[in-house]
Amino acid sequence: MTDILKKTTMALDRLGIRSGSAVSPLFAELQKSFDTELAQATDSDAWKELRDRWLSRKKGVLTQIKNHWLQPAGAELKPEVGKHLNALRARVEGGLEERRAEIEPGAAAGAAEALDLTLPG
Repeated sequence: MTDILKKTTMALDRLGIRSGSAVSPLFAELQKSFDTELAQATDSDAWKELRDRWLSRKKGVLTQIKNHWLQPAGAELKPEVGKHLNALRARVEGGLEERRAEIEPGAAAGAAEALDLTLPG
């Protein structure tokens, strides 16, 4: 586990983060870490492991950020942390979906041709 991923298990106060401007470098480092891991996910098993590490509901990186950075953050930090968390979540979900389409070519085609059960008749 990289240093930045270990930091997600600690509160921002413990990391010495007390201003909104100090939040941005943390998220930039997290995005860089994700991009590096994403580039290394070249098969289905590695992709699933990466997805679970970042999106798992109990121990995923994004969940850790929500639990340790966003929820206990003070009123002055919450908007900044929330904005960066939403952007990181979108990057992670989008990156994982792109990589999945590259690894499993049939996955993208199958999703596009899936039957929409919400349509009438």
